[in-house]
Amino acid sequence: MAQSRWSVGTGVDRAVVGFLRPAEPGPAATRAGGEVSGTEVPSTAGTAGLPTASLHAAARCNLPDLAMALLAAGANPGMPGELGGTPLHWACWYGHAGVVRVLLAHDPCVNLRCGAFQALPLHWAMHGSRFFGNPDGDYPRTVALLLAAGASAPREADVCGSEAVQEVLRAYAGRV
Repeated sequence: MAQSRWSVGTGVDRAVVGFLRPAEPGPAATRAGGEVSGTEVPSTAGTAGLPTASLHAAARCNLPDLAMALLAAGANPGMPGELGGTPLHWACWYGHAGVVRVLLAHDPCVNLRCGAFQALPLHWAMHGSRFFGNPDGDYPRTVALLLAAGASAPREADVCGSEAVQEVLRAYAGRV
């Protein structure tokens, strides 16, 4: 396996880490067992949270090599961040199929609902393709990866997104 150009810890690219702000410790950070529910966001203050907080940035910035290095360093792919979205939610919103592929290799819950909208990563990809439309995003591939990983397909009435995404969803529905 080729060595990643990204390092973890103090060598993490400042452009990626520079905009991260640690969340204030909330009830989830102090509760026994560290369970997280709803919109509570545990603290990412200190170096222990850096890999996980940076994983959110890697997902948003389409940096699959960095995501792989952070996961290898112990980043939690299921940790909620802004709007209660996990790194998988954010990679889906932007249509970053390469990052989605890396995250899926670490078995995140593909049917985990975010805290703010109670939406699945697949919903974020559908809505992102229609309402955000990242010109560099590959939303059809992102949706296909999610479905192949076991994401719950939406009911026909709930299908939305770009034409290309809707085509992937219809093709999937025809195979099931």
